[in-house]
Amino acid sequence: MQFTKSEKEFFTKFEAELASTLSFNGDMPSRVLEQVSQYLCLGDSPKRVRPLLAYYFANMLELPMEDSIKIALASELIHSASLLHDDVIDEAEVRRGKLSANKFFSNAHSVLAGNYLISKAFRVLENFDKMILSQAIRVIEEM
Repeated sequence: MQFTKSEKEFFTKFEAELASTLSFNGDMPSRVLEQVSQYLCLGDSPKRVRPLLAYYFANMLELPMEDSIKIALASELIHSASLLHDDVIDEAEVRRGKLSANKFFSNAHSVLAGNYLISKAFRVLENFDKMILSQAIRVIEEM
């Protein structure tokens, strides 16, 4: 897929923000959470469909790129958390062609990392309109 200059800029900034969010040097509380989160979120060629959709919707609403990056980041964190939790529930052994995080680390570490990613998503969205945060909470409830 060919990306425009603006889309490339968005993805460059998004990936940097995601890596920073998942870095122990940021506010990650433990190395294990960092490892589990990075194993899933920064792994081999994720599709990044949610961030791309967030970028397009933010552009339609003429939001600043910083806001579109935050919304994309929150959506990716929530999605990743759902995958971590799902793999534990389903006792999955493989995710994206490699050992699932729950098999590579443990069920407990995967659940903790998933919970942490959800809390980070809420932190990313905390300064947005309450309606956006409310919608994120509804998504989590439905999961």
